[in-house]
Amino acid sequence: MKAGQKQTGKTDTVLWVLVLILVVLGLGALFSASEYNGRVRFHDSAYYFKKQLFATALGLLVMYLASRVDYRLSVKLAPAAYIFSLFLSAAVLLFGQEINGSKRWLNLGPLSFQPSEFSKVAVILFLVWQISNTKSKTTGFWFICRTMLPVAGLVGSNNLSTAVIILGIGVLLIFVANPRYLQFLALGGAGIGFIAVFLAAESYRLERLAIWRDPEKYEKGFQTIQGLYAIGSGGIFGKGFGNSLQKLGFVPEAQNDIFYCV
Repeated sequence: MKAGQKQTGKTDTVLWVLVLILVVLGLGALFSASEYNGRVRFHDSAYYFKKQLFATALGLLVMYLASRVDYRLSVKLAPAAYIFSLFLSAAVLLFGQEINGSKRWLNLGPLSFQPSEFSKVAVILFLVWQISNTKSKTTGFWFICRTMLPVAGLVGSNNLSTAVIILGIGVLLIFVANPRYLQFLALGGAGIGFIAVFLAAESYRLERLAIWRDPEKYEKGFQTIQGLYAIGSGGIFGKGFGNSLQKLGFVPEAQNDIFYCV
Protein backbone atom coordinates (compact mmCIF):
# COMPACT_ATOMS: atom_id res chain seq x y z
CA MET A 1 0.00 0.00 0.00
CA LYS A 2 1.40 3.41 -0.97
CA ALA A 3 1.97 6.12 1.62
CA GLY A 4 -1.15 8.14 2.25
CA GLN A 5 -3.36 5.64 0.45
CA LYS A 6 -6.50 4.72 2.37
CA GLN A 7 -7.76 1.24 2.86
CA THR A 8 -10.64 0.36 0.59
CA GLY A 9 -12.19 -2.04 3.09
CA LYS A 10 -12.48 -4.67 0.38
CA THR A 11 -12.97 -8.16 1.75
CA ASP A 12 -10.76 -11.02 0.56
CA THR A 13 -13.58 -13.37 -0.39
CA VAL A 14 -11.29 -16.28 -1.28
CA LEU A 15 -9.62 -16.11 2.13
CA TRP A 16 -12.98 -16.02 3.91
CA VAL A 17 -14.25 -19.03 1.95
CA LEU A 18 -11.09 -21.03 2.69
CA VAL A 19 -11.33 -20.21 6.40
CA LEU A 20 -15.00 -21.21 6.51
CA ILE A 21 -14.29 -24.49 4.72
CA LEU A 22 -11.57 -25.33 7.25
CA VAL A 23 -13.88 -24.35 10.12
CA VAL A 24 -16.71 -26.55 8.88
CA LEU A 25 -14.39 -29.52 8.31
CA GLY A 26 -12.84 -29.01 11.74
CA LEU A 27 -16.21 -28.86 13.48
CA GLY A 28 -17.34 -32.00 11.70
CA ALA A 29 -14.18 -33.87 12.70
CA LEU A 30 -14.53 -32.65 16.27
CA PHE A 31 -18.12 -33.88 16.49
CA SER A 32 -17.12 -37.27 15.14
CA ALA A 33 -14.27 -37.58 17.66
CA SER A 34 -16.09 -36.21 20.71
CA GLU A 35 -19.66 -37.48 20.48
CA TYR A 36 -18.91 -40.63 22.53
CA ASN A 37 -17.23 -38.74 25.39
CA GLY A 38 -19.97 -36.12 25.33
CA ARG A 39 -22.68 -38.77 25.58
CA VAL A 40 -20.94 -40.67 28.40
CA ARG A 41 -19.89 -37.67 30.50
CA PHE A 42 -22.65 -35.13 29.87
CA HIS A 43 -25.47 -37.16 28.29
CA ASP A 44 -25.19 -34.95 25.22
CA SER A 45 -23.40 -36.17 22.10
CA ALA A 46 -23.01 -32.61 20.86
CA TYR A 47 -21.65 -31.17 24.13
CA TYR A 48 -18.11 -30.50 22.91
CA PHE A 49 -19.39 -29.56 19.47
CA LYS A 50 -21.61 -26.84 20.97
CA LYS A 51 -18.74 -25.46 23.04
CA GLN A 52 -16.48 -25.32 20.01
CA LEU A 53 -19.23 -23.84 17.85
CA PHE A 54 -19.63 -20.97 20.32
CA ALA A 55 -15.86 -20.40 20.40
CA THR A 56 -15.76 -20.53 16.59
CA ALA A 57 -18.52 -17.95 16.23
CA LEU A 58 -16.72 -15.69 18.68
CA GLY A 59 -13.45 -16.16 16.83
CA LEU A 60 -15.00 -15.38 13.44
CA LEU A 61 -16.53 -12.22 14.88
CA VAL A 62 -13.16 -11.10 16.26
CA MET A 63 -11.51 -11.94 12.94
CA TYR A 64 -14.05 -9.86 11.04
CA LEU A 65 -13.64 -6.89 13.42
CA ALA A 66 -9.86 -7.16 13.16
CA SER A 67 -10.11 -7.12 9.36
CA ARG A 68 -11.91 -3.77 9.53
CA VAL A 69 -9.13 -2.15 11.57
CA ASP A 70 -6.24 -0.42 9.82
CA TYR A 71 -3.25 -2.74 10.24
CA ARG A 72 -1.05 0.26 11.07
CA LEU A 73 -3.10 0.84 14.22
CA SER A 74 -2.56 -2.77 15.25
CA VAL A 75 1.19 -2.34 14.79
CA LYS A 76 1.17 0.85 16.88
CA LEU A 77 -0.50 -1.05 19.71
CA ALA A 78 2.02 -3.90 19.44
CA PRO A 79 4.29 -2.85 22.37
CA ALA A 80 1.28 -2.67 24.70
CA ALA A 81 0.06 -6.06 23.43
CA TYR A 82 3.50 -7.58 24.01
CA ILE A 83 3.69 -6.27 27.58
CA PHE A 84 0.14 -7.47 28.20
CA SER A 85 1.11 -10.94 26.93
CA LEU A 86 3.96 -11.01 29.46
CA PHE A 87 1.51 -10.05 32.19
CA LEU A 88 -0.94 -12.79 31.16
CA SER A 89 1.82 -15.40 30.98
CA ALA A 90 2.97 -14.46 34.48
CA ALA A 91 -0.64 -14.56 35.70
CA VAL A 92 -0.93 -18.16 34.49
CA LEU A 93 1.99 -19.14 36.72
CA LEU A 94 0.34 -17.51 39.74
CA PHE A 95 -3.38 -17.95 39.19
CA GLY A 96 -3.75 -20.38 36.29
CA GLN A 97 -6.19 -23.26 36.28
CA GLU A 98 -4.54 -26.68 36.30
CA ILE A 99 -6.10 -29.32 34.06
CA ASN A 100 -4.64 -32.82 33.75
CA GLY A 101 -1.41 -31.71 35.40
CA SER A 102 -0.87 -28.66 33.16
CA LYS A 103 -1.38 -25.07 34.27
CA ARG A 104 -2.11 -23.21 31.02
CA TRP A 105 -5.53 -21.58 31.40
CA LEU A 106 -6.96 -18.44 32.96
CA ASN A 107 -10.61 -18.31 33.98
CA LEU A 108 -12.82 -15.32 33.24
CA GLY A 109 -16.12 -16.29 34.79
CA PRO A 110 -17.71 -18.99 32.62
CA LEU A 111 -14.98 -18.63 29.99
CA SER A 112 -11.41 -19.88 30.06
CA PHE A 113 -8.60 -19.23 27.60
CA GLN A 114 -4.92 -19.89 27.06
CA PRO A 115 -2.85 -16.68 27.20
CA SER A 116 -0.19 -18.43 25.11
CA GLU A 117 -2.50 -18.09 22.09
CA PHE A 118 -2.63 -14.33 22.60
CA SER A 119 1.17 -14.31 22.95
CA LYS A 120 1.57 -15.73 19.44
CA VAL A 121 -0.24 -12.75 17.90
CA ALA A 122 1.45 -10.27 20.25
CA VAL A 123 4.92 -11.52 19.29
CA ILE A 124 4.20 -11.25 15.56
CA LEU A 125 2.89 -7.68 15.89
CA PHE A 126 5.72 -6.68 18.23
CA LEU A 127 8.37 -7.97 15.83
CA VAL A 128 6.74 -6.10 12.95
CA TRP A 129 6.78 -2.94 15.06
CA GLN A 130 10.42 -3.49 16.06
CA ILE A 131 11.62 -4.28 12.56
CA SER A 132 9.79 -1.36 10.94
CA ASN A 133 10.94 1.18 13.53
CA THR A 134 14.47 -0.01 14.32
CA LYS A 135 15.52 -1.68 11.10
CA SER A 136 19.17 -0.78 11.57
CA LYS A 137 19.21 -2.48 15.01
CA THR A 138 17.62 -5.81 14.10
CA THR A 139 20.81 -7.41 12.86
CA GLY A 140 22.29 -8.20 16.25
CA PHE A 141 22.06 -11.40 18.24
CA TRP A 142 21.04 -9.36 21.30
CA PHE A 143 17.95 -8.07 19.50
CA ILE A 144 16.73 -11.61 18.96
CA CYS A 145 17.35 -12.58 22.58
CA ARG A 146 15.74 -9.56 24.23
CA THR A 147 12.69 -9.77 21.96
CA MET A 148 11.95 -13.47 22.07
CA LEU A 149 13.24 -14.93 25.33
CA PRO A 150 11.02 -13.09 27.86
CA VAL A 151 7.70 -14.25 26.44
CA ALA A 152 9.02 -17.64 25.30
CA GLY A 153 10.48 -18.27 28.75
CA LEU A 154 7.25 -17.41 30.55
CA VAL A 155 5.10 -19.42 28.15
CA GLY A 156 7.56 -22.32 28.07
CA SER A 157 7.51 -22.70 31.84
CA ASN A 158 4.08 -24.32 31.49
CA ASN A 159 3.65 -24.94 27.75
CA LEU A 160 6.81 -26.04 25.99
CA SER A 161 5.23 -26.79 22.61
CA THR A 162 3.71 -23.31 22.31
CA ALA A 163 7.00 -21.69 23.37
CA VAL A 164 8.75 -23.55 20.53
CA ILE A 165 6.09 -22.29 18.09
CA ILE A 166 6.53 -18.70 19.32
CA LEU A 167 10.31 -18.93 18.99
CA GLY A 168 9.96 -20.42 15.52
CA ILE A 169 7.63 -17.64 14.36
CA GLY A 170 9.95 -14.99 15.76
CA VAL A 171 13.12 -16.42 14.27
CA LEU A 172 11.52 -16.75 10.82
CA LEU A 173 10.30 -13.13 10.88
CA ILE A 174 13.72 -11.86 11.93
CA PHE A 175 15.44 -14.08 9.36
CA VAL A 176 13.32 -12.64 6.53
CA ALA A 177 14.06 -9.07 7.66
CA ASN A 178 17.76 -9.68 8.31
CA PRO A 179 20.48 -9.34 5.65
CA ARG A 180 22.99 -11.37 7.69
CA TYR A 181 22.93 -15.12 8.03
CA LEU A 182 25.94 -16.15 10.12
CA GLN A 183 24.38 -15.01 13.38
CA PHE A 184 21.54 -17.45 12.84
CA LEU A 185 24.06 -20.30 13.07
CA ALA A 186 25.06 -18.95 16.48
CA LEU A 187 21.39 -18.57 17.34
CA GLY A 188 20.76 -22.19 16.37
CA GLY A 189 23.57 -23.39 18.62
CA ALA A 190 22.36 -21.23 21.50
CA GLY A 191 18.79 -22.41 20.91
CA ILE A 192 19.82 -26.06 21.09
CA GLY A 193 21.66 -25.38 24.35
CA PHE A 194 18.70 -23.46 25.77
CA ILE A 195 16.26 -26.22 24.86
CA ALA A 196 18.55 -28.87 26.39
CA VAL A 197 18.76 -26.97 29.69
CA PHE A 198 15.04 -26.25 29.59
CA LEU A 199 14.18 -29.91 29.08
CA ALA A 200 16.53 -31.05 31.82
CA ALA A 201 15.06 -28.57 34.32
CA GLU A 202 11.91 -30.67 34.68
CA SER A 203 12.01 -34.46 34.50
CA TYR A 204 8.56 -34.75 32.93
CA ARG A 205 9.74 -32.90 29.81
CA LEU A 206 12.45 -35.47 29.11
CA GLU A 207 9.94 -38.18 29.94
CA ARG A 208 7.54 -36.88 27.29
CA LEU A 209 10.29 -37.09 24.67
CA ALA A 210 11.15 -40.61 25.78
CA ILE A 211 7.48 -41.62 25.56
CA TRP A 212 7.25 -40.15 22.08
CA ARG A 213 10.27 -42.18 20.97
CA ASP A 214 9.15 -45.48 22.47
CA PRO A 215 5.62 -45.29 23.93
CA GLU A 216 5.37 -49.03 24.62
CA LYS A 217 7.98 -48.79 27.39
CA TYR A 218 5.96 -46.37 29.48
CA GLU A 219 2.58 -46.52 31.16
CA LYS A 220 1.94 -42.92 30.10
CA GLY A 221 2.43 -43.92 26.47
CA PHE A 222 -1.08 -45.38 26.37
CA GLN A 223 -2.60 -42.41 24.54
CA THR A 224 0.17 -42.33 21.96
CA ILE A 225 -0.18 -46.06 21.33
CA GLN A 226 -3.95 -45.80 20.90
CA GLY A 227 -3.46 -42.90 18.50
CA LEU A 228 -1.06 -45.02 16.45
CA TYR A 229 -3.56 -47.87 16.43
CA ALA A 230 -6.25 -45.52 15.13
CA ILE A 231 -4.08 -44.10 12.37
CA GLY A 232 -2.78 -47.54 11.47
CA SER A 233 -6.25 -49.04 11.13
CA GLY A 234 -7.81 -46.10 9.34
CA GLY A 235 -4.92 -44.93 7.18
CA ILE A 236 -4.60 -41.35 5.94
CA PHE A 237 -8.31 -40.89 5.21
CA GLY A 238 -9.64 -42.81 8.21
CA LYS A 239 -12.57 -45.20 8.47
CA GLY A 240 -15.16 -42.58 7.66
CA PHE A 241 -17.22 -40.05 9.58
CA GLY A 242 -18.22 -41.43 12.99
CA ASN A 243 -16.73 -44.89 12.41
CA SER A 244 -13.61 -44.70 14.58
CA LEU A 245 -13.22 -47.35 17.28
CA GLN A 246 -10.44 -45.74 19.32
CA LYS A 247 -12.70 -42.84 20.30
CA LEU A 248 -14.93 -45.30 22.22
CA GLY A 249 -13.03 -44.80 25.46
CA PHE A 250 -9.62 -45.99 24.24
CA VAL A 251 -8.09 -42.57 23.51
CA PRO A 252 -8.38 -40.40 26.64
CA GLU A 253 -9.75 -36.92 25.94
CA ALA A 254 -10.36 -37.78 22.28
CA GLN A 255 -11.91 -34.32 21.72
CA ASN A 256 -8.60 -32.54 22.35
CA ASP A 257 -5.58 -32.03 20.13
CA ILE A 258 -5.21 -35.73 19.31
CA PHE A 259 -8.62 -35.84 17.64
CA TYR A 260 -6.99 -36.32 14.20
CA CYS A 261 -6.55 -39.99 14.99
CA VAL A 262 -10.20 -40.53 15.94
